Amino acid sequence: MQQIVRPEKADGVKATYQDWLALPETPRYELIEGELCMAAAPLLPHFWVIEFIYAQLILRDFKRQQGTYGRDGAAVRLDLSNNTYIPDLFFFAKENSPIIEEADFFGVPDFVLEVWNKDYKKRERNKKLSVYQRLGVKEYWDIFTEEKRVSVRRFPDYTPVDYTEGSGVVLSSTTLIDYELDIDEMFAFVESSMRRNTFQG
Repeated sequence: MQQIVRPEKADGVKATYQDWLALPETPRYELIEGELCMAAAPLLPHFWVIEFIYAQLILRDFKRQQGTYGRDGAAVRLDLSNNTYIPDLFFFAKENSPIIEEADFFGVPDFVLEVWNKDYKKRERNKKLSVYQRLGVKEYWDIFTEEKRVSVRRFPDYTPVDYTEGSGVVLSSTTLIDYELDIDEMFAFVESSMRRNTFQG
């Protein structure tokens, strides 16, 4: 769950990138359209989804060197002032290389993936989605761990296309060249990882 924190400013004045920089390292916050939102601690299914996809991408890209990857924990400053996010996974193509700053990557990624647990806040998600579309993120994936659903949006219209576990779909990315995600395999991996790591008392 995300908690909106009102910065100590006059009514109607948005928080800025400098306000975000001044925050302590923990807990982590995102700056979403000028509001500082505390990022939720990820649950284990969230963790295993990212592990599964990130491992595939790194292995796939080892020889291709197509661009710059980042994962949960790394911040992306999307504009000069009001939007700095911590996506679960993102990719900048080589021709769209970000400026690498001390605290974040500065630029608009080509691909963004976000993983959502059951308690996610729709308002914050929808605001981020709107910014991603407005700034031209070419491909955006939502993964909902409770529903076992993947929702894909592509620039410019961002019309969602949904895929669920059991559909047998192997999802091809239009941005990550030659990358395919077997949705059933991913959710099976998450389930088996949860079983292996469940404490037996």
